[in-house]
Amino acid sequence: MLTIFPIRNVDYYVEWTQNDYYLNNDEQPGIWIGYIAHLLGLNGEIIEEHYKNLMKGFSPDGKTAYVQNAGKSRNLGYDLTFSAPKSVSILEVFDEVGCIQNAHERAVRAALRFVEEKAAYTRRSSKGQTLEKLPGLLAAQFTHFKSRANDIQLHTHCLILNLAIRNDLSWGTINGRNLYQWMKAAGSVYSDLLPLI
Repeated sequence: MLTIFPIRNVDYYVEWTQNDYYLNNDEQPGIWIGYIAHLLGLNGEIIEEHYKNLMKGFSPDGKTAYVQNAGKSRNLGYDLTFSAPKSVSILEVFDEVGCIQNAHERAVRAALRFVEEKAAYTRRSSKGQTLEKLPGLLAAQFTHFKSRANDIQLHTHCLILNLAIRNDLSWGTINGRNLYQWMKAAGSVYSDLLPLI
């Protein structure tokens, strides 16, 4: 299942993951994924300073503003949460080899590639009336094995940051409406790659 919500709190995801991870509760550190992560050389584990700077609209080191309203009140991006069915989440607890988690993560990556291919757009022109296809997106991925209520729930937050690098290499923001329009199809891509239980 896929749900999409606007990102409201920059610290929420990092603090949740770090608190659980460093308390040895089996949570994993966040990782960078997506086309723009590759362009920026963001590979592997998320560094909190880079994450916060990018969320605010700046370069990872905080020295360059990527968007006009960097550092001001702005739309931070979108939380695409991929949640495994309860039966898959329960099975994952007993999967010592990690097959279920690996299948879940492959399904999330495939769904994100689908979103990049179908829903990655920015607006151009003075009134933002022109839609332009983007080469890809920037996402911070956080995988968790339990809900905040401590219930068994394998799920991954793919935080699509509201940053876009256009084909002419200028920076802008993404058009979030397209994410919602492709939500059901992206959710199907994810579900189709999970084990049937």
